[in-house]
Amino acid sequence: MTETEPHMSGDVSPGSSTRAVLSARDVVVDYPGHPALRAVDGVSFDVHPGEVIGLVGESGCGKSTMARVLTGLLKPNAGEILYNDQPLKPLGIGGRAADSTGIQMVFQDPGSSLNPRRRVGPQIQDGLDAARRRLGRTLKEGHPTTPGQWLERIGMTPSDAERFPRSFSGGQRQRIATARALAAAPDVLIADEPISSLDASTQALVAYVMSSLTVAEGAGMLFISHDLAVVRLIADRLLVMYKGRIVERGPAEEIWADPHHPYTKALLGAIPLPDGAGKLPAVTPPGTQYPLEEVVR
Repeated sequence: MTETEPHMSGDVSPGSSTRAVLSARDVVVDYPGHPALRAVDGVSFDVHPGEVIGLVGESGCGKSTMARVLTGLLKPNAGEILYNDQPLKPLGIGGRAADSTGIQMVFQDPGSSLNPRRRVGPQIQDGLDAARRRLGRTLKEGHPTTPGQWLERIGMTPSDAERFPRSFSGGQRQRIATARALAAAPDVLIADEPISSLDASTQALVAYVMSSLTVAEGAGMLFISHDLAVVRLIADRLLVMYKGRIVERGPAEEIWADPHHPYTKALLGAIPLPDGAGKLPAVTPPGTQYPLEEVVR
């Protein structure tokens, strides 16, 4: 099934809009080589305002390639991306068009995505300026209008706006990157492995801040991760990716409680349990292959 077909159970999260703000339609991405490497193989899904979708899978399954396609950083070999029902314009040499800044991305390493030579206040201001260029001078009611207000939203202080990124911990820098992205008043936020470089003690906090602020802004969110334990805490729906394809999709709690696809079962079996008994997670034998047929709930 592709999401060009009528929505079925699990395709729209409760409380979210039925209008898709970002859609992938039969996306294919091949990387050059002999033979070429197919990184994404016919992927389709929708992101709706007010919902959090978790895209999960092991390293190398095509998750980050999909993120680059969704943000216009990479042109697919086939298929298309629709943003508000219009074909997404690829990112050009001169930067992103103003009407495309409604798609924002939070990258894996905030140490690289934040400019180390600029104070964090002006970097958050960049997001506010992008929102005003796209929406006009008047932002929607309740949207913070200064970097200081955004820093307060993420649990920091307005005076932090005068500090440089190096003054903050990794978790704080990722929250600042989130504030900069959401300051642009996006329709959708793409978070590509945003917690993988953080300490385990801060991963859940950062994921919660990102998801709760995104939903509060009325935006949709695609949260990409291989950490299913954290994704379960924030996601309304899950997309399970294996070898460039979506092999299972549906409500997050349903998949967690009763996974159908053998690859999903293997992912869940690899999560350590805090049971105090010293049990190791299940280990998949090397070379194990899983079917590519999709399970839709």
